[in-house]
Amino acid sequence: MRTFATFLLLLFFGLPAFTQNIKISDHVFLSPINEHTYIHVSFHEFEGFGRVASNGLLVIKNGKALLVDTPADEPTTIELYDYITSELNAQVTTLIIGHYHADCMAGMPYLQGKGVETISGSKTSSICKNTGKAQSQRKFKKALNFDFEGSKVNCRYLGGGHTEDNIVVYLPEEKILFGAVWLKVWHHKIWAIPKMQI
Repeated sequence: MRTFATFLLLLFFGLPAFTQNIKISDHVFLSPINEHTYIHVSFHEFEGFGRVASNGLLVIKNGKALLVDTPADEPTTIELYDYITSELNAQVTTLIIGHYHADCMAGMPYLQGKGVETISGSKTSSICKNTGKAQSQRKFKKALNFDFEGSKVNCRYLGGGHTEDNIVVYLPEEKILFGAVWLKVWHHKIWAIPKMQI
């Protein structure tokens, strides 16, 4: 019964309620999944929706950092970037963009200016080109597999979902699947869906 109750609490409230969150500012915090993987959660005022939380992923290995998605605005992306470099002593080297909405890529131009390699699906790049937004440097059509500091990273376009261009990112060694709106973590038999409106 306790296991079922824990599952329900995770389902409705998400992983951040059950971990020691790291507050970076009033707009962004980190929620650890394990010793080198975090959910980054940021807050932004969206017209018509109010204050909304957006999730991304942060992986740190060997003093290097990989981000999946940015916060929904540049100032909050700068806060996250500065914390990673100064407090976690890691150089942000790679950013994967999940889809074309602001809560995935608003901070991309800033990170590109810092020399961060940016990756997106080709559909995202096409949408950005047609709407005058910044584009990623590296693009893929259906799949991209690469190594990040000795760990595999798998990016896939499986068809439209939250948006027509959204991709999923899978870290097979961590058993972490990140995609568009939902973050599902299979770690010690715990599933978490921490996307929420605050």
